[in-house]
Amino acid sequence: MQPHSLPLEGKKVIMKVLHKAHPSGSNDDNDNLREDPFSNSKIIQDLIDKFAMSELGHQILAHIKMMHHLRSEALKAQEDLQAKVDRLQEKTVEADHLIKEKVVEVKGLQEALRKVELTSMRLKAALALEKERGKKANVKIAELKDHTSR
Repeated sequence: MQPHSLPLEGKKVIMKVLHKAHPSGSNDDNDNLREDPFSNSKIIQDLIDKFAMSELGHQILAHIKMMHHLRSEALKAQEDLQAKVDRLQEKTVEADHLIKEKVVEVKGLQEALRKVELTSMRLKAALALEKERGKKANVKIAELKDHTSR
């Protein structure tokens, strides 16, 4: 349809005129369409091809958009995971540092314990020696009492 304008007392009126569907036909006002366009397989195939290409183009565009969306989601997920990995690596470094500190502390405590155990063994030996001396002294005292009481 093609709009035509007609003057109407200083105003324009727009009228629609039908076009002919035949590609070689003229656009005059004659209603004779010569050939039925729906029986022309070439025109129909051309329309189908254009529609199919249009649909295919929309599908490809939709797939491309979806691919870009999925890619951006994957990149975001990768960034999030990398941030988690970085935090875990920092925690690992902190844990390694704490472990080294604790190892030094444990070694110091083990050395202190060894010294305490050595001191304890010496004191036990000294106590056993004193007990032995005490027993000998008690035996001597008993002998002296027995000797003086006779």
